[in-house]
Amino acid sequence: MDGRFISSVFLLALSFTSVGHAEELCKADSFTQQQCTFNSPSLKHNEKVVISDTGNSEFSGSVTASCRFGTVMFEDASCAPKNPSDCAISDMIWINSKAQCSHEKVDSILKNGQSKTISSISSPGEISYQCTNGQLQVTDKECGQLEVPVKRTGFAQVVRAQNLKTETASLSFVMFMAKDMTDSAILSKADRECARILSDYQIGQGNVTAHFDGPASGAGNYKHNQYEVSCRVEVPELRCDEGVVSDRHANGRYNERNGEFTIPPGYEEVLKVCKQSGYTGLVSTLGVARSYPNVVDDFTVAAVCSGKTSQCDAGRTDLGSPILQEAKTCSKADVRSGLLEVAYGTLPSNAQVQEEVCSPLGFTSTESFSTPILEDETGAYQYYTVRATCSGYNGTEPLLDSCDSDGTETNQCVYDANNYVRWYIREDLETGSESQLGDSSLETETWVFNGETVYEKREGTGDYEGAFSVTGSNTGYTKGDQRYNDAGMTKIFTYSEYKYAICTAGEPSSDVTKVDCNVGTVDAVIQGSYDPATGEYSVQPSDADIKQKLCEANSYAKLDSVLGSTEIGTKGYFSVQAQCSEYYGSDIQSCVDDAPCYGDIVDANSQVPKFCLGNGECYENTCAEDPIDVEECLDCSGSFSFTDANSGSSCGIMVDNIASALSKDIVFENNLVNGNVNVFCNDGKMSVGGPSECYKSCQSGVVVGWEDKNGNTSCGQTIPSNSKGYYIQGEVVTLSTSLEHTGNATATCDNGNWVVSGATCKLDCVEDVNWGTGTDGLGRSKYNLCGATPQRTEHGNVTSPINETAGASGVQRLRCNDGDWVKGTPSTCYTDCSASTLTWGGVCKADVSQTTHSGSVNVSHQGNPSYTYDWSISGSATASCSDGKWSVSGSCNYVVQIIYGAWSPWNMDNESCTSTPSASTIEYGKNFTQTKTCEQNWSRSRTVKWRYNNGTITNRTDETQTDARTATSTSTQVGTKDYIVNSNSRETYYTYGSWSCGSYSPSTSTVDAGSSFTQTRSCSRTVYHRVKIYHVYASGRKVLVDDRLERTSSESQTQSRTATGTKPVNNCRYDSSNYVEVDEGDDSDYGQEGTESEWYSESWYWNGRLIYSRDITSGRIGDRNTESGSTSGYTTGSIEYSNSNGSISSSHYVTKWQICKDAPTVTTGTWGSAQKVRSVTSNTNAPGSCFSQADNAGYPATGNSKSGSCSTIGATHEYKSLVAYRGTYCEVAHLKQTCN
Repeated sequence: MDGRFISSVFLLALSFTSVGHAEELCKADSFTQQQCTFNSPSLKHNEKVVISDTGNSEFSGSVTASCRFGTVMFEDASCAPKNPSDCAISDMIWINSKAQCSHEKVDSILKNGQSKTISSISSPGEISYQCTNGQLQVTDKECGQLEVPVKRTGFAQVVRAQNLKTETASLSFVMFMAKDMTDSAILSKADRECARILSDYQIGQGNVTAHFDGPASGAGNYKHNQYEVSCRVEVPELRCDEGVVSDRHANGRYNERNGEFTIPPGYEEVLKVCKQSGYTGLVSTLGVARSYPNVVDDFTVAAVCSGKTSQCDAGRTDLGSPILQEAKTCSKADVRSGLLEVAYGTLPSNAQVQEEVCSPLGFTSTESFSTPILEDETGAYQYYTVRATCSGYNGTEPLLDSCDSDGTETNQCVYDANNYVRWYIREDLETGSESQLGDSSLETETWVFNGETVYEKREGTGDYEGAFSVTGSNTGYTKGDQRYNDAGMTKIFTYSEYKYAICTAGEPSSDVTKVDCNVGTVDAVIQGSYDPATGEYSVQPSDADIKQKLCEANSYAKLDSVLGSTEIGTKGYFSVQAQCSEYYGSDIQSCVDDAPCYGDIVDANSQVPKFCLGNGECYENTCAEDPIDVEECLDCSGSFSFTDANSGSSCGIMVDNIASALSKDIVFENNLVNGNVNVFCNDGKMSVGGPSECYKSCQSGVVVGWEDKNGNTSCGQTIPSNSKGYYIQGEVVTLSTSLEHTGNATATCDNGNWVVSGATCKLDCVEDVNWGTGTDGLGRSKYNLCGATPQRTEHGNVTSPINETAGASGVQRLRCNDGDWVKGTPSTCYTDCSASTLTWGGVCKADVSQTTHSGSVNVSHQGNPSYTYDWSISGSATASCSDGKWSVSGSCNYVVQIIYGAWSPWNMDNESCTSTPSASTIEYGKNFTQTKTCEQNWSRSRTVKWRYNNGTITNRTDETQTDARTATSTSTQVGTKDYIVNSNSRETYYTYGSWSCGSYSPSTSTVDAGSSFTQTRSCSRTVYHRVKIYHVYASGRKVLVDDRLERTSSESQTQSRTATGTKPVNNCRYDSSNYVEVDEGDDSDYGQEGTESEWYSESWYWNGRLIYSRDITSGRIGDRNTESGSTSGYTTGSIEYSNSNGSISSSHYVTKWQICKDAPTVTTGTWGSAQKVRSVTSNTNAPGSCFSQADNAGYPATGNSKSGSCSTIGATHEYKSLVAYRGTYCEVAHLKQTCN
């Protein structure tokens, strides 16, 4: 929280107790928390607002602003990304052994899942972040060697943890849960409740217990049980002085609405728990729970506390070193501290900041420092960081490139609205593109000094090709540090803009007029001193700056006095004239030699009149008169105080040096005192030597008051601040307004007090007012009937309050005259019309509520029970109120007579009859007497007409009368109740079993293939003799009651079929057209080697066709071996012919055989008739029952018989089929066919 305190200015204001509420006003203010900036409006004393506008669209948060005695107090600030999954990047510092890196907070969010790399602003380096579900993680970081020698060693990390430890926090409370909940459901509910109330609690990690504690108590809880729930969470990385307190009872905060302590404990209440446990501070509240359901003021807390140093044994924290962030001038820079250690409960002082922040970096003074930020604490100590502006740099390395090693500027640089160097470039985009650059650009360089453009250069390309121009000259000027940069894109071009300080080359121009060898008057233009309130160099240059930039820059060691200092425009520069002495320039000796009054060199402590130069040498002043023995008298210097006998005030000043027996007039002023004094020196002692004045200075920011016509101090105003921050004797301030009421005055500073003169104070009007005259519409008096509490009105202003008195209305014009109301016009006051029941049209009535004058209401008839035909009344009207009196105008319609016609004849509308006894209860065919009873509804009607008060007659719905009647009659009927006349009517029928057959004979294998013959076999089957038993009824109806098997018998039959033999048979033939012949022989060589011959010839004939032949010859007749045809399917039978003959020289053989053709193999047959293998029967008219029985018995699928040829002898075909169905009987058979 940004701590705000009541300033001394407002404490002074409180002394004017009669001023009224001048302290109520708080000006608009702003407050920054991380990436959020909250703007508070103007507030009144004790007014409080909650501000939720963060000034940053990506962050949400709030802060409470309240006004106390003119100061805005900001409390309970929060700032976080709108999306909890996104992350915020705050200030960061990271180091290595040689360098330190850092960056400022980032005003934009880092979205969930995104990464970002940021460069360091203090040393070369960068750091990378990644955002994961709202958790910011460092993924990489680098920090290199420092490049600027003047920037000192790195900033140490935040206080190092001592003896890091982990402790377990627990939070216990009672929960009511339904009795029918399972154990797992109870734990799940307790787990979710723990996650709701305990920070960093993880669901589903087994960190909760729930112990049964009996039935729940209290009315309405009979369906619940009571459980003691305990949640646990690990708290890691605790310092040695930190610890966890668990399950501690804490009081709630007071709730004004119900007068109970029902608001959960806040910081103070939890801190008290920490202190009760031996700690001094509160780090964080882990969780708060109500100890028991429905008990609203008893809480249990768990928290992390700090400050128990008895737990620590480590030494002091490593504080680190300050760093230089940005050089402002050659002698001034913004720096950041290391850790500043202070006693617990205190803040770093200005002296500590100078000693530990500015001095180590080479600066002699601290201009300002920021509000300290608490980084850590250990109980006995707290550690803060600050940002400071340090000046008076005397380090060995220049702060800027434009600085000399002694801290002075080689170039005088300035940057403001009238002094800068600007570089601007515009690059056009391609037509129709939002990202591609075209070929046209324009570059402008502008140098502005003292509001005048001294140099400008323009250069273009593409469409700006002809824009080149150069005006003026930048000779004598240089470009300083970059102070501003910007870049962006529109729909048609991109742009970049940079601005730099403009510097004048060389030493600051100064004009030196020598008074003598030791004293000179110097004129120069220099920059003003820094004003922390505005952030500008707008304050008159300090004596230290004037001494450095005017005297020392021109070789004078001492500043005697400032002769004049005038601001030049609004650029923060001043034209200064000063008298300097103690010259030490290189030409000092020649000046001394030629000067008439410079005598011999004397000691610096000598009392003789002398000139002391800047080089340390002193010369006797031979021209000075010496009426006394100066060797025996001492000069005067140091502090001197005196009391003004007239004002009674005491003043103290510092005197530089006054020679004994001389006096010096000194004019002085500061924020405490002002005046003038003639100081006389007598042998080292100072006294008032002439007319002298001493007054207390008057302060700005205080409230002065003045009286109204009644002698009360009702008006007042705050003395405005001037450039000095105070006023001296006799200064006059004109106060043209008053904090409250209307007034003006003149305030004159008189010895520290403000004296008011020429004051006027006209009072605001705040009193209640009444008005009203005459009587209202009912004759009642209206004197002062109306009244109001007008808003506070300033003198001379007019207001017209509206009546606030109940039961009346009106307005009164008022003018405020010095606290008194003056009544004017308009002035109206009317009585309201009271709530009433109004009547119109004779019988119409309605209730109306209270209504103001000139008001009207629309009403409708609401009821008049006293009128006979109240139900017929309808009407509406407008009721108007005039000064308390009602008037009604409207319409009212109602029936005055009902006219009835004659009744029509009775007519039966419907009847409902019953007959007893019922024919179904009497035996079939018997006659009996039956009684019929009928309930009848009869009705009649007549016409109805209404006559209204305006004479009109309307037809209405006819009126109807009804009559319920009963009619009875008898008749002879015949009974229909059926009965059995024969209970054993029998019907015989037969069913048959499947044929059981033997094999067919003879077998086909015993008959020649291809021969047709007849086969036979014997078959038999069972015959079932069955009987059905029926009940026969009188109506002839038959009902089957039994179906039984009486006996069985058997029957047989012989089955026959035609078959074809399969026994193989050879078909052999031998005749002139059917034979096999082999002819072979050989001839000798007749004694001639190589002349023998041989031959072999084979021929097969079937039906005269040569089916195969082979010829082989060799020797003398030639070699040949030929073959044609095939003997497949043929064989040789018996030899039918054989012949051989020969001689000594040759042989010849001829053999003939029967030729046999192989018999064909029979492989096809014919399907035989289907044979019953088995069957099922059922006495039912639903064949499906038989099929179900067959399926249950494992019968094959339903199918049909096959006929004709079949491919494989012996193959079978099986199926089931319905073979019998006779109304109440069915049979399904398992059938089988064989391929024969």
